[in-house]
Amino acid sequence: MIKINNLLYRPHNKSLFQMKIDNLNINSGEVIALCGENGSGKSTFVDLITGVKYFEQGRIDINTAIEDPSSIFSVTFQHTSFANESIYRLITFFLKINKLWSSENLNKILIDFELLDLKDKLYTELSFGQQQRLKFALALIKPFKILIIDEIFSGLDSRWRRKIKNLIVDLKNKDLTVILISHEVNEITDLANRVLHFENGRIINDFKLMGSNLEKKEFLIEKITYLKDWEEN
Repeated sequence: MIKINNLLYRPHNKSLFQMKIDNLNINSGEVIALCGENGSGKSTFVDLITGVKYFEQGRIDINTAIEDPSSIFSVTFQHTSFANESIYRLITFFLKINKLWSSENLNKILIDFELLDLKDKLYTELSFGQQQRLKFALALIKPFKILIIDEIFSGLDSRWRRKIKNLIVDLKNKDLTVILISHEVNEITDLANRVLHFENGRIINDFKLMGSNLEKKEFLIEKITYLKDWEEN
């Protein structure tokens, strides 16, 4: 689905950081975890494949049967500009711009994500966990072939972690691709079948996760040692 060849990206702010990827293929139906310490290149990688940032050399080819390029990606971000909008207005806006508006669709989202009683509250008035649920719900409204989720499990209780995991498994079963940015070992081993480990703008590890969750966890921590410290903290 995504093929990257001889990619070079250097920011214009004279930073020493640069991203180089020689060859990378991402396939339909994969759940890929992007790992790496802060500043390693995970967010830059997402910005490059979604077209937010432009690379200097190389190619990124995205092959899908979708005629509308805007329907390839949907993304949840840690930081948003939703501050002064109510839940009702945000969901309504996302439904309308994706030509999916109906009161039935609106109410289904509010009920499914347990936001009905909060619909008139501003985004900033929500708890962090409620904000996370809303961001995930909004990302699912937009048609997509590739869903990119950034630290979506932070702030969620165990019940909502299970619900979000089940929704991601459903997407995988529909042959949709999920790219998951996470430092959380349990979420990675529960969901991902492949891991890309970034360091200083390079992918230094690209490996499959197979076996039981315990086997995957032990293998993951062996390959990416900083995750053990993250998990303990």
